[in-house]
Amino acid sequence: MAPLHRSTLPFVLLLLLTCGSASDVPCVFGADGIQSLDDGPPLLESATGEETALVASGPSQYLPNVPLIAQYDESDQVDVLTGAAPVAGGAGSGNSRQLGEIKQEINQKVDVENEDTRNAAVIIAAQFPGVYNIDQISSIYSYLKDGWSYVNDPRGLDYYSSASNTLKLGKELDCVGAGDCDDFAILMSALIEAIGGSTRIIFAYGNNAGHAYTEVYLGSLNDPDSHVREKINWLKSKYDSDQIFTHVDPASQEVWLNLDWSADHPGGPFYNANRHVVLMIREEYTTAAPGLPRGFEALSSGQSYGVIRGQVLSSGGLPMVATVILTDERGREQMAVTDDRGSYRVELPAGSYRITAERTGYEFQQISTDLSTGQEREVPISGSQEYVIETGFTLGDVFGWGDDGLSAQGAA
Repeated sequence: MAPLHRSTLPFVLLLLLTCGSASDVPCVFGADGIQSLDDGPPLLESATGEETALVASGPSQYLPNVPLIAQYDESDQVDVLTGAAPVAGGAGSGNSRQLGEIKQEINQKVDVENEDTRNAAVIIAAQFPGVYNIDQISSIYSYLKDGWSYVNDPRGLDYYSSASNTLKLGKELDCVGAGDCDDFAILMSALIEAIGGSTRIIFAYGNNAGHAYTEVYLGSLNDPDSHVREKINWLKSKYDSDQIFTHVDPASQEVWLNLDWSADHPGGPFYNANRHVVLMIREEYTTAAPGLPRGFEALSSGQSYGVIRGQVLSSGGLPMVATVILTDERGREQMAVTDDRGSYRVELPAGSYRITAERTGYEFQQISTDLSTGQEREVPISGSQEYVIETGFTLGDVFGWGDDGLSAQGAA
């Protein structure tokens, strides 16, 4: 699968399209919390950090190659040579294959039981010995990205090389490995899986080309023992980046880290394409989250827990998708992304918390509460728009949307 060229346009937060499951929400862990794209006017962020709001009725009007929101089944057909988007059921072109067939082959190529694959993973990860951790993931990513040689597939074929075969080629060529983007993604997935990690490979289609990249499971924002926020902060510090790109499942709050070779580091910007399809790797096994690097402080564990839940609402009483921030007495934060009804639920150690929410263009109240062992406390959070552009008009004035939803402004 030949890669698409990464756009020089500002990134946009996209909706990832999964195969056979609910769509994950692409999220950026930035200096101001998690940002995500949902119902409001499309928000783009430039390289300088300045935000722009655009009026748009469809993706093509505000950024090329933005994935459309859709669901795919494993019986759907995709043209593996042109990168044409999957077509629901039925027969495809002569170059078409079912997504389920591709998924099965990819899983076979992620040959974690092969001795060469396992040995390579151990050698790389052993630089940071101990239980499976985020530092080992980082070392695998850097090793592959720094030593990869790109070579196209045979003409007329979308060829998938097994991880062990790619390593063999690397030895003969005196490099890490050689092949195209899907071969890179397969090897990345296999090396991480071989040391206990959980991965998935994402196929991106559109513009008569395709791309593939890997994501690794970091844990759930609902699980304090996953320490997702600490892992994100460690990545920011290690790579001197103020933004880490992930996908978050709104229901389970599970977080998947972008490991695309087109990014500068683990958690770099997403790759733009018309369609994104998730192929789960070794999904018959329970997902496993990496631990923190040695010496990196984690939130407290082994304590008695309670639950804080609630709903994020606009000042007009409408539910909002936002990031809920819960800060304990020591200043440590836990985060949760609400579902499309604005609801959140977080299990936390008993104690005192300050609770607020974040969403670009909104200001939220801050609430203090105490949580006892076994208690389930409901804390609703209200927010109002704070955007003002140079003309003095609010975005609601310009685009006809506000705390009470989209208005009929400008309509006959």
